[in-house]
Amino acid sequence: MTTAQNSIFYNAAIEGYIAGSLKGRALTAVNGSPPDPTAPPAIATPADPSYAALAAEAVVWAAALDAAIPPDVMGSSQPGGTIFTSAGGGVAAVPSTDATGQTQFAQLTKARLIAALSYAVFSGRYDAQPAQDFNIDSEGTPLPIDYTSLATSTALVYQEAATGIVGAPHPANANNLLLEYGISWGGLAGILAGTPTGSIPDTIFDAAAFSFIGELAITAAGTGALAIPFDATISISSSNGMPIAPTGSPSIHQQAEYAKMRLIESITLAYTETRQTASLAAQNPGADLEPAILAWATANAPVITAAYGGLVDGLDFSIASTRKNPTLYNEAYCGFVAAVLGARPFGYGTVGVVNGNNVLVPPFVLPSDDPSYVALLEAAVTFAAVVDATVNASDVVGATVPTGVVTPAITAAGTGAVSPTSGTLQEGQLGKTGLMWGICRASQYGRPLLGDVLDTTASTYTTAAQAIVAAYLELCTALYTP
Repeated sequence: MTTAQNSIFYNAAIEGYIAGSLKGRALTAVNGSPPDPTAPPAIATPADPSYAALAAEAVVWAAALDAAIPPDVMGSSQPGGTIFTSAGGGVAAVPSTDATGQTQFAQLTKARLIAALSYAVFSGRYDAQPAQDFNIDSEGTPLPIDYTSLATSTALVYQEAATGIVGAPHPANANNLLLEYGISWGGLAGILAGTPTGSIPDTIFDAAAFSFIGELAITAAGTGALAIPFDATISISSSNGMPIAPTGSPSIHQQAEYAKMRLIESITLAYTETRQTASLAAQNPGADLEPAILAWATANAPVITAAYGGLVDGLDFSIASTRKNPTLYNEAYCGFVAAVLGARPFGYGTVGVVNGNNVLVPPFVLPSDDPSYVALLEAAVTFAAVVDATVNASDVVGATVPTGVVTPAITAAGTGAVSPTSGTLQEGQLGKTGLMWGICRASQYGRPLLGDVLDTTASTYTTAAQAIVAAYLELCTALYTP
């Protein structure tokens, strides 16, 4: 394996590659002689070859994107002036000893930005199936894939998007910076994945156009009247919004910060998917887009916050949890939410006037009273519980999952998230949870829920969960931990 310059970036690139490449693909068919289209790969048997191909190609992309971004270390942060994430040698800095929360903030936001961009590049792209992904030369000969050019352009977008990941006082003065950036990256993944080429053109990252998503994030998670209130379980104070350092073992803060950021990111991805920044600008012509940007954010922020408020109770925040691995449960829950909402319109309301513009104003319903959110929450809880149970072991120090390979633990004695007292533990948690989210979101994408009808029969999800866990265990071996 190539030595990674930024381990958490490398692993995040794998997450995004898997989430994009697997999107909409059936995981429950196996290759065999003859193939059985109804049976998932058995977890205890050799891996399905398509999963092995995905793992092999994911690391090609991860290595290319990691190489395109210089080491993000003290004195040479990437981009310059931001909070660094690495202690050097590719190893992540230790976030649990940084009482300012800045290390935790930088690692979560930068890693998930890398994953969001990688998802956008590979969304719906069916490359890695046997035989190996390949390019074709001028004579029609298949060659090993080379992602160098694509990685270089993606790295440029990363450098532009990550400029705001700075310390306190933060320019946005958000109540909860993790939620704000979760909205930003979910929106970024959604609008870039909607480009016709499925990649990232140089022209798409126009500052004025992207301001639509940035303003949405600040409106929904900042300090204004429409924003989610300050959340003392994940943020130090409302004056700077930095996350709480993930101390203690198990770490209630680690568990909550991972889950809440992922949930709001998932909702925003679903809401903005297939929108393009260029089309948003085109719908609001004029030299000065600021009024339209503010109106759009004001009209749409309540959709994000209402869905978040209606679905957050399905997450597991307990550090005396009965789950095998509560962080994996949370990622499966959020992946299901992102998948089901991604194929459904939500947040429609009536026409109103905001800042002098006619806009579609979403209904300001109490989220817990919306039967659609209740049905989605209950279905997601059932799905995530089945996936967690299928893993069938707590991923703890000395008995990590998958077995037979050396990977970092993510769970403290089976009760909650392990505290990242080393950079390797942080890398492992970010990598493994990201994989679980990406696989679950991809495998359930487009699943129809019948309005407010509960879809809570556990056996409904058994076959899918077996395939998801089989893919997860195979792909965990591709993660990089120095």
